[in-house]
Amino acid sequence: MSLIIGATGAALLLIGWIIETYYTITAKKHELGLHISTMFFVGTVLLTVYSWMRGDPVFLFLNAAIAVFEFIYIGSFFVKRRRAARHY
Repeated sequence: MSLIIGATGAALLLIGWIIETYYTITAKKHELGLHISTMFFVGTVLLTVYSWMRGDPVFLFLNAAIAVFEFIYIGSFFVKRRRAARHY
């Protein structure tokens, strides 16, 4: 079960990076979209659970920290959207 969780988390991160790299190259912009950030967040949460199940404290700390920062980044999308809605 832990292997499925870890592999799913890694696959989400890999797919997200591939999609984002493609968009960055074709559109020449360097801003993560909400859907990519959500994939990264879910992927890192799954990898955090995986590392906890495996008993790897270094990997656990690393992925938990990344998940927190990604959560903050996702939250900034909603703050920007809310501020933009007030200006109309």
